[in-house]
Amino acid sequence: AADILFLRSNALLNELQGDSRLSSRRVYEDVERLADELIQICSDESHPLLVKGFVMRALARRMLGRPEEAAVDLDSARELDSNDADTVRHAALALINEGDDDAALDVLKSPVVDEEPLLLAMRADLVLSKNESAARRDLSMAFSLIEQNPKFERIRFAVADVAFRLADESLVERALSGLSTESAANPHFTVLKARMAFLRGNTE
Repeated sequence: AADILFLRSNALLNELQGDSRLSSRRVYEDVERLADELIQICSDESHPLLVKGFVMRALARRMLGRPEEAAVDLDSARELDSNDADTVRHAALALINEGDDDAALDVLKSPVVDEEPLLLAMRADLVLSKNESAARRDLSMAFSLIEQNPKFERIRFAVADVAFRLADESLVERALSGLSTESAANPHFTVLKARMAFLRGNTE
């Protein structure tokens, strides 16, 4: 039952990302309800999906305009597993939204960050203005992970966004050159190609 609730919640979030016509509020309300059920079923703290339940409910509550409740759920998730990638990502995003970049950077010091290219890109983006070499190091690690595993392909977009902030044409090219035909059809790719042309001085 817990597995089914988790899969249904995940499917709803994926459906929302794939169809802009859907009512996002309705979807997040459904995700919150399913996450509630998941948390109740996984009352044993050792259950591997309990952390996911708190993270999903936190995401839903944050998107429904209830950041305080979302923060409580994220705290619960971090108490259970402070090195869970989803927990780290959502905790950092919540702090960034609050304007507390320093606290977000502290969260992104978790060891799991070095295994997740999206988290590395997030950290690179935050640290860029303070330590460019550290940002480049994180991007290099992200590239290494992306190029080893096709499942990380879409994260090339996030890496490219940070590379643009560095105004590093070669890094942007590296991020975009490995995209599949499907990913290249993503509107984000069109925007990035236009930004690349601007970076090269082609404003026509």
